[in-house]
Amino acid sequence: MNYSQWSCRRLLVLTLSVLFSTASCENDWDFQFCGTWRHGGRPRTLGVNVSPGCNGIAVSANQSSLSIRGEITSQCRHSRVIPLTDTDELNSAESHFCLYWEPFYDQLKLQFGGKNLTLCPPASLQGSCCTDLSHDRNGPDGEYGIVDGRLKDDLVTDKTLLTYYFNASSTDCRFLAGARLQGLSIIRALAALKCS
Repeated sequence: MNYSQWSCRRLLVLTLSVLFSTASCENDWDFQFCGTWRHGGRPRTLGVNVSPGCNGIAVSANQSSLSIRGEITSQCRHSRVIPLTDTDELNSAESHFCLYWEPFYDQLKLQFGGKNLTLCPPASLQGSCCTDLSHDRNGPDGEYGIVDGRLKDDLVTDKTLLTYYFNASSTDCRFLAGARLQGLSIIRALAALKCS
């Protein structure tokens, strides 16, 4: 390997390291909270109340309702109660669910009973967005609620809890988007040099 190939590869590795540490490590761009809602098989609803802000979010459940409420969006304001009657798990005593938050797109989705529900549709990039949702505290134990709560693949607890609370941080999304695009441009330029 000659000196220019070595320099090119070294620059490529350095650029990738900076790009991924700036855009990925500092900010969590794909929050995922999953659990099993223990409800006993009764008729149930989904209550949603989300609005702009960055004060965090709470996911709670009881015998009849799964609730998602908080301030984590840039633009989306969504408040309603949805009957959960047309799902794969209609007659079971428990239902698996996953809540997905993509702050870069201001998008909130719930996967429940074999269905994907978009609670906040994708929107254009805003100046700031709410990232790094982290587990704060738990609500009390209960007979009904959320069991086996997980953040991505990490078990929070196997207890049946009424509520999970998550904190959030406000981030300058336009700056990070610019850094990502700038990093991609550098990678393309390096690829054009043909380091091999």
